[in-house]
Amino acid sequence: KTLAPAQGQSIAPHSPAIRCGPGGVPMRRSIRRAAGAVFLLAARPSAQQGVDLILLRHGQSVNNVWPRQGPLGKVDGELSSEGLQEAASAGRCISDLGHQPDLVLASALLRTQQTALLAFPEKVIHVAPFVSETGWDSSWLHPASVPRPIDDQLDFIKKQFGPGMAELLSFAWATPQEKCFPPDWNRFLQWLWENNDLQDLLARSARRSSAARRPLIALVSHGNYLGEVLSASGWDEGHPGTAEVYSTFLPIDEVAGNQTGFSRLRVQGSICPGFPGEQSAKIIWAGLAIALASILVAAFIWCIGRQRRRGRICSQADPVSVVP
Repeated sequence: KTLAPAQGQSIAPHSPAIRCGPGGVPMRRSIRRAAGAVFLLAARPSAQQGVDLILLRHGQSVNNVWPRQGPLGKVDGELSSEGLQEAASAGRCISDLGHQPDLVLASALLRTQQTALLAFPEKVIHVAPFVSETGWDSSWLHPASVPRPIDDQLDFIKKQFGPGMAELLSFAWATPQEKCFPPDWNRFLQWLWENNDLQDLLARSARRSSAARRPLIALVSHGNYLGEVLSASGWDEGHPGTAEVYSTFLPIDEVAGNQTGFSRLRVQGSICPGFPGEQSAKIIWAGLAIALASILVAAFIWCIGRQRRRGRICSQADPVSVVP
């Protein structure tokens, strides 16, 4: 749990957050977190070349808080005050592991851009295609998955963080905006492989000594999208929490000595535990669903009873006459 800032208080990047103690984290998750942290700190070179990839879910947004879930959500909703703290805390956790990414990517939606700017305040944040939230094509059902215009996103960032941080947000790789969709992991990998900056990173890494670490990339994306990617890669530890961080590895395929692209993602573990989200909102929605279902069942039973009573009345009022 984090403490929301006082009204008018700015959020410092990597600001500490108040979390549960060690006893508040399940033992299995703690073990996996430690294993992932060891992997990221070591960043050992491998006989198989590739890229170390940090996956970070955005902090809590206003659409994660009652009553804005689902169709009641805000178009391209921003981070809540608690989400701002969560994003900064995730950045602090990653920084404490001893490494900063060579390249930082965020989706075309505002909440990931805010998260990336707070988690990696000294890095240029590149908006990337094909990594936005699912439901992008159902604006009436999932308004949170619909982006604001780029100019509106930049204006919001400037007002919240100042012009200096807004200059760190780059849309050069994601214009026009509509080409950032649909969310598709395989298309993202193809786009990433063809990115000139990444190829330069790989080339520099190959020229360094064998003791050098692999290129490290951070991707800030969304719960449902990352959940599908992780599940497809064999991760079965549940839905990502807000601001949860995973260490993964993207191997490079080679055919006859020629590199052809990225292979299947390998998930090393959760290195920074996320936040479970607002449980009260889930309870309220569940209660409303149960209440609505109860009303529908009661109405159905009442209609059946009314039809039966009406049938008995009609049979008594119109007795069958017998012709002599």
